[in-house]
Amino acid sequence: VTVTAPAGGPDLTAFTAADDFGRSSSSGWGASDKGGSWSALYGAASAASVSGGVGRISLPAGQTRNMALSGVSVRDAQQMVRFSLSAAASTGNSYVGLVSRQSSANDYTIRAFMQSSGMVTLVAKASSVTLTSTSVPGLTWAAGTDYMMKTEVTGSSPTTIRAKIWAAGASE
Repeated sequence: VTVTAPAGGPDLTAFTAADDFGRSSSSGWGASDKGGSWSALYGAASAASVSGGVGRISLPAGQTRNMALSGVSVRDAQQMVRFSLSAAASTGNSYVGLVSRQSSANDYTIRAFMQSSGMVTLVAKASSVTLTSTSVPGLTWAAGTDYMMKTEVTGSSPTTIRAKIWAAGASE
């Protein structure tokens, strides 16, 4: 997974957390521009690195790694990430996910499943429960192509979840 920030970077005063990955690190993502330090969940930080304005996670098949800004705490969140997969999975499917809200009791996660058939499916989960799974019409994926994913989680009882994915450079 490759995470990049738009050229020029955003005005950080408008965000709770932001990172343009303008540093180098061979083990972990280090400190973000705003929001504290990145920490690795579900495995070692050594799978993550930063160089050339890009945060990378390199994993063998069957492993998962989440990178989190553990010092950030907000109820309503909007996230946007640019990502690409360097290669198709040798077996099964690959996914990229954003945890949009997390507490000690549960979390809301949006995952883009990049299927071996080329199909892209967005999956919204509350902890381990799948809330919805939607194939994205007209979008297929290929290794090395950049995609944008935007998520929004707002409210409580009910909680509203929105997500979209598109090819980078195309209109949202």
